[in-house]
Amino acid sequence: MQLSGEAGNFSTRNSRFLICMRTEISLSLEESTLSRATKIILYKTLIRPVVLCGAEAWTLTKKERKALLIFERKVFRIIYGPKYEDGKWKSRTNLELEEISKGKNIVKL
Repeated sequence: MQLSGEAGNFSTRNSRFLICMRTEISLSLEESTLSRATKIILYKTLIRPVVLCGAEAWTLTKKERKALLIFERKVFRIIYGPKYEDGKWKSRTNLELEEISKGKNIVKL
């Protein structure tokens, strides 16, 4: 993701940080002792603001928007987990995740 002005290339500057953060996200959000509501609060108050740091200055391409949406769906799939349907465990679809989040996604912020 490109930042405008002298800020430089977002993906280059923060790629290592985001890799570490993804590991921490997975570990903390997969924790079974936390309620789903607590995990959503953690995402909205800790994770999303860090990912969107400096977003006011970003000029996003379609590829970068897609990457942000994929990131958010991965986090929601970790939080909500699979569903049991017709005797089988199934991963939630993108449409189901959008309905759960009530159409508010990371790109629309």
